[in-house]
Amino acid sequence: MDKKQEEELREHYNYPKNNKKLENYNAKGIGKNPENFGEVVMYLQVGEDEKIEEIGFESKGCPTIAFNGSVFTETVKGETLSEGLDVANELLQHLKDNPIPDGDCPQMVLQAYIAAVQNYEEKKVDPTKEECMLYI
Repeated sequence: MDKKQEEELREHYNYPKNNKKLENYNAKGIGKNPENFGEVVMYLQVGEDEKIEEIGFESKGCPTIAFNGSVFTETVKGETLSEGLDVANELLQHLKDNPIPDGDCPQMVLQAYIAAVQNYEEKKVDPTKEECMLYI
């Protein structure tokens, strides 16, 4: 890891990006861990082209959730929902293949994103769907 990457990660740790509830969102997903009561709520504002125009998250649980949420949301902001799903699924597979301590924290962030995408798709059929929840 080079010095620039270290500085970017330090910035995410000290000043998490997108750590907020969006007032105007059209998709909401929740990632939960019932064993430790951790939770991540992900909000998406998706454009007609299915690009993520705005993204935010709120969390309860371990302090690394904010760091992981910041890195992930900055990675997928501006991408399509599909591209974001590719990133989330790739990271979930990496966590499965390479377990880490507190791996539940990044997993909740990724599950919240996947749930938000599912909620977006569900709302195409039933606009009254408020949210989608996935457990790790």
